[in-house]
Amino acid sequence: GKENRMLESLALFDDICNSHWFTDTAFILFLNKTDLFKQKIAVKDMRDYCFPTYRGGHDFEAGSAFIKQRFLERNRSPHVMFGHFTCAISTEKFAFVFNAVRSTIVSQIVDPNYGGI
Repeated sequence: GKENRMLESLALFDDICNSHWFTDTAFILFLNKTDLFKQKIAVKDMRDYCFPTYRGGHDFEAGSAFIKQRFLERNRSPHVMFGHFTCAISTEKFAFVFNAVRSTIVSQIVDPNYGGI
């Protein structure tokens, strides 16, 4: 059968972020295409497609937070994980996210006890 691409992405992310090759590597998770997700969640309930435990209905914020959490909870390694929502076609927003990530990474270098988001 055809596997859901979201579930496929979660499995791949799990493999990569928990690989022994990346134990000391900070990760930046870009959840891209928020514009398309906003359109899709307005008409489709994620609970019917890939997340039977999802209870947020058609709410974009609830769906986004739920998906971000599904990715972040896959991290079983000691490294820092950063998660950001993006829409790469919006250059202003992407520049804002990039600068926020850069600032966060610099903060981590200055203060190694910084725990990420």
